[in-house]
Amino acid sequence: YKDIDILISKYKTTKIADLKVNQKTSVIAAYKNIKKIKTKNKEDMIITDLYDGEIEVRCVIFPKVYEKYKNIIISDKLFKSLGKLTKNNEDFSFIVDEIYEITKL
Repeated sequence: YKDIDILISKYKTTKIADLKVNQKTSVIAAYKNIKKIKTKNKEDMIITDLYDGEIEVRCVIFPKVYEKYKNIIISDKLFKSLGKLTKNNEDFSFIVDEIYEITKL
């Protein structure tokens, strides 16, 4: 992820370290350790890690968002993800609303 700082500047996104709880924002990062799970309604969703080259945070892609973007989600590829950081007790999760592929520099 050597060009990530250039991409963050180009796409005007936030670093994971600078995310604020419950503030909608976008990050440029890769999905790592992607795990597809079934909800109680038998819908597919994703639990993964979002990694920007420095920091990793748990990431959740709920069924409606997963269904819309499932054909582009690839492990270790950089994406621009729009969503918000949530906190439950001491656990943080980035909840994804939209995913955009990054064009080459």
